[in-house]
Amino acid sequence: MGWWFFIDGVVFASTRNPPLSQQIRFEDYVPGILSTLSVNLIDKDTLNADEDTYSGSNIACKARACAFIGISLALGALGGALAIFSLKYVLPGYSGDEFYFGIAITIQNFAIFVGFVTLNPLCNFERFNQIS
Repeated sequence: MGWWFFIDGVVFASTRNPPLSQQIRFEDYVPGILSTLSVNLIDKDTLNADEDTYSGSNIACKARACAFIGISLALGALGGALAIFSLKYVLPGYSGDEFYFGIAITIQNFAIFVGFVTLNPLCNFERFNQIS
């Protein structure tokens, strides 16, 4: 859902007449890419793993550390999106539809993070019901 907000913002900004004074550059893509990668790299099965199922020791501890880093990265990407919105669109004094793309970046990252936080427990609950 979050990427659709971003795509809508890109299409709006590129087809707007007159064009935006702020160009869409690489830093506008980075928060969404980091959010997506950070929440998708967390392996939910290994968070409660035992040493018999997986080879190696302290698998669950390592997986939890990876999950902590992933969630921290997602929150950092959300902060980056807010910084881009503030620095590129709010502080220069844009108004109306001129800062819509900045809002789209922020909503994108917020939707990715909230989607992960709300859907992850539901997937684990579903998996738990299949086991029992």
